[in-house]
Amino acid sequence: MPGLYPWPEVCIVFLKSFATEGFDHKTLVADDDSFKVINNIASRCPRRIIVVTHSGGPDIMPWATNPNESGNFIMDVLTGKVNPSGKLPYTIAKREEDYNVKIANITGPESMDRTTLR
Repeated sequence: MPGLYPWPEVCIVFLKSFATEGFDHKTLVADDDSFKVINNIASRCPRRIIVVTHSGGPDIMPWATNPNESGNFIMDVLTGKVNPSGKLPYTIAKREEDYNVKIANITGPESMDRTTLR
């Protein structure tokens, strides 16, 4: 609805990947059409987008150029009190191929085949 509201200076998006015991991801793509959400917001928020992810493991983020750590200091980052140069315990890739590892789904029938874990 152009014209009703001014363009925001910052858009904040919170993404979460579903994670639970007994359920393995078959891909590293985040859940709930997250790429569509990011692209939709990017088309409406031309200045700056901050994406905060809370996942049970690594995701791919092809739209990320500077992925940063999320945590208790989100407000400090948003207000400019700290530089968001986070240190994560895993790599955030733009594509699944960037990880160079096979994904093994160990909850389905193929879980009995030990070659899926190699």
